[in-house]
Amino acid sequence: TNPSVATELNKLKESNTLTPEERARIRRALAAYAKSSGKESSLIEEKQREMLKGLESRFIACDEDNDNTLDLSETTKCLPQVARQFNRLDLDENEVISLDELAFLAKEFEKNHLDISKRKNNQASSNTRTPI
Repeated sequence: TNPSVATELNKLKESNTLTPEERARIRRALAAYAKSSGKESSLIEEKQREMLKGLESRFIACDEDNDNTLDLSETTKCLPQVARQFNRLDLDENEVISLDELAFLAKEFEKNHLDISKRKNNQASSNTRTPI
């Protein structure tokens, strides 16, 4: 658990200002939140697994010399979008891209994409106002 959440929960437990009903309502809300974020996390993990399987299949298909790496020529022929970013993807600067390097950067891309989506959702929800 998040330390700040745990700290706040402990403060609430020690507080005598909350009624038993309010405490029960808070527990139910936290349980519902935990359930919903667990489902979201599972969906994200499943999408990542599918993405990595597809990435691995494409990587293997592009690896003409079967050396478990892609050089610039193989990448240009088979994955032109990746070839444009070849130097950035070649993390260890050995002039080839390994599946691990490609997977690492794919995960980073996915994470950044999710962060942008969350920010857009947060902005959209903060822009909607409830009429009084």
